[in-house]
Amino acid sequence: MRKLSLLATLSLFLCFNVFGQYCTPSNFYGGCDFSDDIYITRVKVSNVDHSSTECSTSGNGYSDFSGQFTAAIIPGNTYTIDVRTVAPTPGDAYFISVWVDGNDDQTFSQAERVVVNQGLNPNALQSYVFTLPGTITEPFGRLRVRVYDESGLNACDQGIYSDAEDYATVFCEAGLNLNLVGNPAINCGGDSEVITINGDKTGKSVLRWESANNVNFNNPQTEPSMNGWVASTPVVNQDTYFRAIIRDNVIGCNAPTVS
Repeated sequence: MRKLSLLATLSLFLCFNVFGQYCTPSNFYGGCDFSDDIYITRVKVSNVDHSSTECSTSGNGYSDFSGQFTAAIIPGNTYTIDVRTVAPTPGDAYFISVWVDGNDDQTFSQAERVVVNQGLNPNALQSYVFTLPGTITEPFGRLRVRVYDESGLNACDQGIYSDAEDYATVFCEAGLNLNLVGNPAINCGGDSEVITINGDKTGKSVLRWESANNVNFNNPQTEPSMNGWVASTPVVNQDTYFRAIIRDNVIGCNAPTVS
């Protein structure tokens, strides 16, 4: 049995997350001065419940609240998002879409559109259900809510009458992948090894341990018998790599259950 040390430097990664430039959608007519315009007055999802009375902070059909509100959501889970809108002519047809940037590439792809062109009735709070993809591995992302009068409008198009709001997201089970300094912890087969994580543990916890037969961790397997900051690997009969998935409690995630 050998002991391996994993030096964990978590705070720099989690505290200095720098977003790139997301596209800024716009409204052709700008503001709320036209009779057919629509705008968002409330968004409620997970721990976020934000109400506003203005058309948009930019005055052009878009508000970025990502620096003020962060939705803590878990990949693979189903959520209800409640949205209230106001429109002077509620008899017209209006639609809503919601995107979640799950790979933190600062874009909203069609695959990330979790609510797709659903109809809405203005001047009322309406609920929409979406399931977050379970394949998300990034710890951070962004959620965009957009309402409009043209079916099929995407996250970045200029709308005729539209409004959009952005919120930051933290993916609570995504965590941070940490490996041994130099190389991942590797068990060369034939025995069990003890892996110890060293570093600043304040407010942080080991979410789960994973193993793989390759250094890139393609198709990793969860190791339910391994837990905590000091963990013994199972006995393996071939070269096997191990890593810990770390979660920072400071970001407000509820501790998920891992089987």
